[in-house]
Amino acid sequence: MHKEDFCKEYLPKDGKLFVFSHSIGCYIALRLLPFLLQNKWDVGMVYTMYPVIERMEETQNGKILKPIGNIRDFDPRLIQHEPYITFYYGYNDAWTHENAGEDMKKRLSRPDRVIFDEHRCDHVIVFKDNEKIAKVMAEWVNSYMDPLIRIILPRISRKMRRRRSRRFANFFL
Repeated sequence: MHKEDFCKEYLPKDGKLFVFSHSIGCYIALRLLPFLLQNKWDVGMVYTMYPVIERMEETQNGKILKPIGNIRDFDPRLIQHEPYITFYYGYNDAWTHENAGEDMKKRLSRPDRVIFDEHRCDHVIVFKDNEKIAKVMAEWVNSYMDPLIRIILPRISRKMRRRRSRRFANFFL
């Protein structure tokens, strides 16, 4: 409920909304998606990166910790709005069941919405592989942007780099 309250208070409805979630946050994002759609947010996509949404107790790290809440069996309601969801699975992810990505492909009408990380980044992307993942995320958003904006952003980025403005140049990947 507090995520819904946050959305009501802080998220404008006049633009396309892209939700990027990671690990256990994927479960929360997928539970939040029906609320966003019902309340007329223009959801472009919910990206779940290294999703921990099922069988956590069977994972390498999940065996050490007690499972959180109901993250045991897969809940089909999590993918009821499938056209708005992309799954991004890592290889050898100690927090995700080893067959989770392949199982998800079988559940979806569009198995191409399940992507496996070709960079073989670690689950803890924030510490080790943040630049690689940021580029992947930028490509995803860019694929939804207006063609004119796709032409303008690289030009702005080049200009900023010429000015050696590191603070903003890295924003445009």
